[in-house]
Amino acid sequence: MDTKLIHPDRGYYKEIVNSTNLEIHSPDYPSGSYLVAGEQTSGKGRGDHKWESLGFNNLFFSSKIELSINQLSPIPLISLLIGGAVLRTLHSLQPDRAEKILLKWPNDIFLDGNKIGGILIETYIQGKNLELILGIGINLYNSKKDEFSYSSLFPAEPDEAFRKKMISLLITELNTSLNKWISNDHSESLEFISKYSYLFHKEVSTEINGEIITGKAIGYTGEGYLIIQSNEKLFELHDTINNFKILTGTEE
Repeated sequence: MDTKLIHPDRGYYKEIVNSTNLEIHSPDYPSGSYLVAGEQTSGKGRGDHKWESLGFNNLFFSSKIELSINQLSPIPLISLLIGGAVLRTLHSLQPDRAEKILLKWPNDIFLDGNKIGGILIETYIQGKNLELILGIGINLYNSKKDEFSYSSLFPAEPDEAFRKKMISLLITELNTSLNKWISNDHSESLEFISKYSYLFHKEVSTEINGEIITGKAIGYTGEGYLIIQSNEKLFELHDTINNFKILTGTEE
């Protein structure tokens, strides 16, 4: 039976925060809660990266759940499944553009070849429990009207009804993905994510064990790693932080 790990009635809203991930990590927020902010001044990205927001009233969302360490699965798999939840949410809201809204492994959301969102998952070990923080940022529109390397879902600000529906759908999809992750029942989810992959069939270059590898991204492992085929060899890529580049290729 599916469990509501993120409770729809445990929502918090703040007009402005430094980072929703940092804010919800506070003990003031119970497990199962989520936070939505009107503006985020210092959004976090992986490593030393920052999340470049296009202004206020975009989606700045973080949730916090506590699990037993015994329930822990590889973090890349969690990130992949959470990415699938975001895709399903956006596809439900924008069915006519579903084929163009893709997941760039491991944590970016793309529309028409441009980044519109990102996912940041952070974990904290507390005794025998794992605190899991899921951060999701989606640029709904560009309120700053400046030039950015990122893009947005819409040319103008969507109404509040759209925002509320999006958050409600997102919580439902996140709970579905989290339950599939815990129960180790995610083959269907991986098929869906593979269908809407930004990287598949593209030639990429990356560093694996100190060696530069060039090949095509062709799939995911059960742990959420990216499979790259280089000549007759298969390689598993655990992250894209070091020397990862997309060289050529188109979706097929």
